[in-house]
Amino acid sequence: MTGQPVTGACVYSSSGACTTETADGVYTFGPFIAVTTLELWASHYPNHFPVTIGSAGVSFGQIQSLTVRMTPGAVVEVPLTAPSGVALPDQICVAAVRNGSLSRLAYESQCAKPVDGRLLAGPFNAGPAQFFLREPSFGYLGSQWATATGGSGDDREAPAYALSVGTVTTIPTQHLGQAGTIWGQVTGADGMTLKQFCAVASLLVTTCSEGAGSYILSGLGPYKWRVRVDSRGTRDVLGWSGGAENSRDATLVQVVGGRGVRADIDLPTLKTVVVSVAGAPQQTLQVDAFDATTGDWESGDGGGYALDTGLTLNGPVLIRVQSPVLAQPCWYDPRRFTTQPYYTGKAQLNWLTLTPGVNCTADRPPLISDRPALPRR
Repeated sequence: MTGQPVTGACVYSSSGACTTETADGVYTFGPFIAVTTLELWASHYPNHFPVTIGSAGVSFGQIQSLTVRMTPGAVVEVPLTAPSGVALPDQICVAAVRNGSLSRLAYESQCAKPVDGRLLAGPFNAGPAQFFLREPSFGYLGSQWATATGGSGDDREAPAYALSVGTVTTIPTQHLGQAGTIWGQVTGADGMTLKQFCAVASLLVTTCSEGAGSYILSGLGPYKWRVRVDSRGTRDVLGWSGGAENSRDATLVQVVGGRGVRADIDLPTLKTVVVSVAGAPQQTLQVDAFDATTGDWESGDGGGYALDTGLTLNGPVLIRVQSPVLAQPCWYDPRRFTTQPYYTGKAQLNWLTLTPGVNCTADRPPLISDRPALPRR
């Protein structure tokens, strides 16, 4: 994009080895003694996004010249410390997380080798992002969110840093600590042990039960973490640590390095809601439910289903419907349409019919903000 030669890149074929840079930004393969076709790729971490060049053919005595344009990205510099006597690992992965309210979690991850206590990771796309650090294989040092004070297990304490293309953004020093474990049993509202589920620690550390009803989350830094329980197949959110319905009210579980801590989770009552939209064929719908307090994605369905669209809900939600036959997304807010049946407490709604412009509107509803947050534990 700058038009300047990219020096220090790795241009390689299927052999995987980087070829020779014979001049600034010039990379050469050969000579060949027969007609040759190569599949080529180029990378230049952490500054540029990798490129698939494609096939390049050359005959004996011929010189084939190709011009490759690489797109620069944003780079983050992370100063790191480890406990006394512990070396930093060969690789640390940095995830740039973009978790806006009323949207699905999105992140991109890059791994790099720390040099002299500093990690340069990239390329990333521009825009505000939180950062999550971990070893690729969850080794001695635990995962953590990057914070102003050096680390946390709670993403709410992780500030978003503005990333710019072609710029290195340096964040405060992060203090990596010995990893610990959270484990426990998950029980449904009916008192029965849940067999098939996935447990998630603060968005990015996941383990799935194999039918025993228990979970083990390893590789966590010595901080306080929230644990989320998802359905194994659809990844609908079933509940949170402490039996909470949403992330804001979830119990924080303190991890101690080198040890395991037990955190059994009793799930709230779940409701199944089937959504239909007047004038929109059921198989065209994409329906998403977001927690009405936090805006976290909770459940979704749609995209090719021939029958009904079903949502699994553990508390009050805002519902968004999208379809090719709708001019724009349509939102349902139960607080605005009191005549439309909607569950409260333990009551249950089996069917919700939405009519665009009547009880489903284009304006995105506000989140619940009329009660204080529960005290953190």
